[in-house]
Amino acid sequence: MNARFLEAIQNREAVAGYTHDFYRYPARFSPLLFMGGGTSLVEAQLEGRHAVGTDISSLAVFVAETKTTPLNKPDLRLLQNWAETHRESSRSTRT
Repeated sequence: MNARFLEAIQNREAVAGYTHDFYRYPARFSPLLFMGGGTSLVEAQLEGRHAVGTDISSLAVFVAETKTTPLNKPDLRLLQNWAETHRESSRSTRT
């Protein structure tokens, strides 16, 4: 086995990466094919690697699909405008 892989699975430090603050899945490492919150899939995408995930949990599938679906520029702008509108409306309802 690859030495980096063996070192990684034995490491007990806090997990860090691009997505861990978004959705925490209660597992550190699973050699099975369950994707949990999709962190491994996102990290693979960011490294330019291909990845496949599966899970029995429909919530895990939804979260992973959401986190790994690339947005084109018009869709991204639409989402940003929607978020800004809702942020402003939530501020006005709190005052």
